[in-house]
Amino acid sequence: MTPLRGIIRFGSLTVGLHCQDPERGNDVARIFGTALVSASRELLAQVQAEIVLTEPSRVEVSQRLAVPKDGMILRHDPRHPEIHTETISAVLDLTARPARAEIALVQPHPPHFDLCVHLAVVLHKLLFFLDRVALHAAGVCFVQQVSLFLGDRGAGKSTVALRLARAGGTVLGEDHLIVRRSAGAFAVSGCDDRSRLDAKTER
Repeated sequence: MTPLRGIIRFGSLTVGLHCQDPERGNDVARIFGTALVSASRELLAQVQAEIVLTEPSRVEVSQRLAVPKDGMILRHDPRHPEIHTETISAVLDLTARPARAEIALVQPHPPHFDLCVHLAVVLHKLLFFLDRVALHAAGVCFVQQVSLFLGDRGAGKSTVALRLARAGGTVLGEDHLIVRRSAGAFAVSGCDDRSRLDAKTER
């Protein structure tokens, strides 16, 4: 299988993705409500982190930690933090430019749902180490202030965002947001690849 090189943009973070299986690349993109796109020269210049998905054969079994069922082990090294679940082991190199995360599958063929759950857990932790948090939320800039609206699917986040937009606000995102810590403050950016506003919401 030909290795895949693509770009994922979630909010303020542009990530280069390397993997053998294109479907796994799409899984990573879907976790953040965006799409995997081709690596153009312009996008490659914006990459702030690299994610490399490797196969189980690359995992050193002798160094594998005993992770409890449905658990996680974190190693908080300031330069090389690690995240281990039953299915995935990830090591982040914060000294690299761009930062680099190697994510290795521990099990050769985990069920797809389990794999996506573990990928989501690991990727959210990786974002945290990069001073970012992903939220299932809507965000609107209105009267020079940003308001975030959190809630389950169907709670009305998109409806509120649309009404504020009609009143002159700017919708940053209506389903997924990235919040980045920056110089003692927080910057909010949307990472929705497509709008989830529909005819029902418009009415």
